[in-house]
Amino acid sequence: MKIISLLTVFMLCSVLLQAQHSEALVKDFNLQFSSATIEMNRGESKKVELTIERSKQYQRGNVKLGTASSLPKGITVLYEPSGGVITSSYVNIAATAEAIPGTYNLILNGTINQKTKGVIVKLIIL
Repeated sequence: MKIISLLTVFMLCSVLLQAQHSEALVKDFNLQFSSATIEMNRGESKKVELTIERSKQYQRGNVKLGTASSLPKGITVLYEPSGGVITSSYVNIAATAEAIPGTYNLILNGTINQKTKGVIVKLIIL
């Protein structure tokens, strides 16, 4: 009987935590990458998906995507598309032959209704 009671309490807590998390997302928007770490060689490019989760209040707002951090020498970031009423975008990150090997934290951001949020992507150049 104690096990059933404990399981019931655990499940209830889990449901409440999920509801709180969903409520936090409902207030504005969230940016999320398909991969938190990108590893690439010089002269290579990689494409990752950026998902934009929107609350009802932010459903109709145009998003403008950009880069908040300074890009290392030889690194370029392009968004496809770079804005509009979108729920996702592909981010093409390219490293030229002149890129300096190392680990970098890139801060990529999105702005909707004058509110800006960023997401950090760890970039490893080999």
